[in-house]
Amino acid sequence: MFKLSNLRLTVQLFFFLITLLSFNLASPFTTRLTILGLLLLVGPYYCGWVCIFGTIQDLIYDKLGKFIPYKLTIPHQYNRYLLWLRYITLFTTIALVTSTLYARGTFYKVLLGKNVPLTLILIMVVFMLLCLITPRPFCRYFCVEGARYSAIGLARIFTITRNPETCISCGKCNKVCPMGINVAETQSMYVPHCISCGNCISNCPKPNTLKLKIRSFVNWQNLLLFILGVAYTYIFLQRTFAKYGGL
Repeated sequence: MFKLSNLRLTVQLFFFLITLLSFNLASPFTTRLTILGLLLLVGPYYCGWVCIFGTIQDLIYDKLGKFIPYKLTIPHQYNRYLLWLRYITLFTTIALVTSTLYARGTFYKVLLGKNVPLTLILIMVVFMLLCLITPRPFCRYFCVEGARYSAIGLARIFTITRNPETCISCGKCNKVCPMGINVAETQSMYVPHCISCGNCISNCPKPNTLKLKIRSFVNWQNLLLFILGVAYTYIFLQRTFAKYGGL
C-alpha cells in the first residue's frame, strides 16, 4: 500500500545525500528561483521535504525519540502564539537572536568545514537533543529561513484541506503534525506554519478527508493572506536579484 510518509522519507534522504555531495555546485540564483516556484505551488515544501536540518530533526524524533518515554507537548492555545516567534525574528532582524540561535545555519557551516564558535555548536546540539522529546523545536520557533519560505507560501496555489463532513475528530492529525498545528479544527491549511509534509494525510483514518487541492478564495481572510504572500514574494525576488544578479 502506498504511503506518503514513506515517499517523504525517501525524498528527504535523497536530498540529504544530494546536499552533502553538491555544496557550492549549484547557482544560488537558480536554486532560490527553483525553490520559489515550488513554494508558490504547494507552500513551504522545502522545510518538510528537502531541508537536511529538518530531516535530521525528524530522524532524531522518529527513530531515537521513541526510546525516550517523556514527551514535551506544547498545548495548542500556547503553541499557536509561539509559532510566530520566527516571524518576529525575520521581520525585526534581531541580530543577536539570529546569530546565536540559528542552529540551521550552524549545521550547514559545520558541514562546509567552517570554523564555528563552540557556543553556536552547543546551541545546535541542544536543539537536536530537544528533538528527542518534541518534533522540530528549531523549525517551529526559530528558523528564519522557514519563516521566509512560509511568508512566500501564503501565495500557494495548492493546499491541504480538511473535509469536516467526513472528519471523525480523532485527533491523529494533530498528534503527527511536526509544527503542532491544530489540523482537526482547520478547514484549509493555508496557514503559514504548515510545512506541507503530509503527515496529517498519511495518518488520517478516513480516506479523502485530508487531501491536497487547489485553494479556495471564498473568504476575505484567505484572499488577504494570498495578497500578503504575493507582496512578500515580490520583496524576495527583489532581494534575490540584488544579491545574486542573475544566473
